[in-house]
Amino acid sequence: MHQPTLLDTVPHPSVVSDPSTVLGRHFSDLVDEATLRPDPRQVEEFRSHAHCADPLADDVVEAMATDGPTVRAAVEAALARGCTPSDDDPDPVRELFARTAATPYWVDLRQVEAGQRALARAGILGLMSLGSLALMGGYLSRRSIKPLVRTGELDAMAPRRLTETAAWWLEVTTPGSLRPGGKGVESVLRVRLTHAHVRRWMHRRPDWDYESWDAPVNQIQMAGTHLLFSIACLGGLQRLGVRYDARERAAVMHLWRYVGWLMGIEDALLPATEADGWRLFWLMAATELDPDEDSRALADALTRSSGLAAADAPDLVVQAGLAFNAGMSRYLLGDWACDVLGLQRSRGGALAVRAFTRGVAAAELGRRVVPGGTRVAGLVGGATRRRFIERAASALDADRSYGRDHLTTA
Repeated sequence: MHQPTLLDTVPHPSVVSDPSTVLGRHFSDLVDEATLRPDPRQVEEFRSHAHCADPLADDVVEAMATDGPTVRAAVEAALARGCTPSDDDPDPVRELFARTAATPYWVDLRQVEAGQRALARAGILGLMSLGSLALMGGYLSRRSIKPLVRTGELDAMAPRRLTETAAWWLEVTTPGSLRPGGKGVESVLRVRLTHAHVRRWMHRRPDWDYESWDAPVNQIQMAGTHLLFSIACLGGLQRLGVRYDARERAAVMHLWRYVGWLMGIEDALLPATEADGWRLFWLMAATELDPDEDSRALADALTRSSGLAAADAPDLVVQAGLAFNAGMSRYLLGDWACDVLGLQRSRGGALAVRAFTRGVAAAELGRRVVPGGTRVAGLVGGATRRRFIERAASALDADRSYGRDHLTTA
């Protein structure tokens, strides 16, 4: 029997049927619109990944369930060695880290670092795109959010989860962090193992609905999150007024391709170029956009958490901040998504966002014409976003190890 969803009352999003509403009037320069139409065989192959997980990480977590102290110690030792294996490691640990150390032939660390520098230059604008577009947009898929909802305490956990995600994003996009043994590589592997802990926990829950929700934290869901961090965030930054040339955009996509590989995403779901990214994005949108009431609950928790930093400010200031954040989501996600998620409409917020983006565009013009402007913007942007995230992480006592497996092994 059909279970009613929000899509029963809200028409299917125009962004799926009309790519130009998201890509802009120059979208044809990026990808041929006709290639965004997946045929039934492509959809069938894509959906086959809905019950695929990450065997290497899952085997490590399963070994922890048998001999926790020994396996945990081996994992920490491998991370401390620069994410490399040892002959003395338990087999699952050695296999995971041996695979990670075997860097794919296509990885060009110079290009990876060029992508990191491009994102660092955007400063806190990257956080805006991350929160208002990537995280908020992820709630449009009811299947992918079920593990998050089942951890409970949405209101209490939302601020910390947002900050921890931002801290992880900072670590993997800091120039140099993805060199062999770098802090970014360690952070990716810790999150990869956390995903495996969540999968194990959800598999043990009697209320998990495989028919409706697919396997928990499966390959499609991991790839969807990867697309939100890569192609969607990149598009969001450009919509905010940041100007990237073709080489920078290619470098950003290369960066996230490598991060996705480290995260355990299958090669078939890792776009190599912008055009690949948009095609996979539209395939994802056509099959995974199905929000429900849990989507609204998470969106509401994220919206309210974004105003906690100003909680001691006058109510008028807090409300203005919330209106601006909602306006930012509407600007980046569009009205359809925001209406489905229950975000407020605010003319004042919309005008403030429009003025803000014009200011960004003006600053970008100055950066491009002033000698040394790009280098200065990179230094300022990188320092600003780090200071902002570090302050938030300290205030909320965020878990920078991304290792809450003690909550997910019961």
